[in-house]
Amino acid sequence: MGDEFLRIVSKEYNVKILWDEYRKVLGEFRRREERAREIRRKHANWEFINKQPEPIKSALKILVETGDIKLASMISGLKVGIIDEYRRKANIPYTII
Repeated sequence: MGDEFLRIVSKEYNVKILWDEYRKVLGEFRRREERAREIRRKHANWEFINKQPEPIKSALKILVETGDIKLASMISGLKVGIIDEYRRKANIPYTII
């Protein structure tokens, strides 16, 4: 979400945004998200992931990069529970930021 959009919304609804605090929190979120991504990449069993047929392989790669199991489920066309089973087999940890 860009700053311009937030400026428009804050003006429309007469809401004051503390920009320094917003940027600080956003920066911290981005650092944590990158750290979570690194952890998923490090622990993932890439040999297992690369042996999977499409679209499961792509779904697992998306899961490693984003941590979003619902997105991985939509990409693969499989239910979340099935993707979660593949996640466990691929050693992709859940990461909470």
